[in-house]
Amino acid sequence: MAANLRAVRPAERAARWLSDPDNARRIAQQVAGGLAKALEALPDDEVQALVQRVVSARLRATRVAPALGKTLALVLGRQSTGRAAQRDGAAWRPKPS
Repeated sequence: MAANLRAVRPAERAARWLSDPDNARRIAQQVAGGLAKALEALPDDEVQALVQRVVSARLRATRVAPALGKTLALVLGRQSTGRAAQRDGAAWRPKPS
């Protein structure tokens, strides 16, 4: 039975199936729906604590300076040279007018 299962190559077939954007979207919708239902079943204080932990961890791990520099450049109507993003946006300044 194990040999038959290996011959079918389930991981490879699943990866190929998931590489289709429509299939990936279907799976994402199902997972999101299931997650939403699971969160609805939890008490509000537990959900709030979970969300706070997840969001806090994600925010700490996110490098926001490059994105903020590019956003500011777009807001100011100027094109970013990319230098700020290369240095994590630490020295980003708008171009002199």
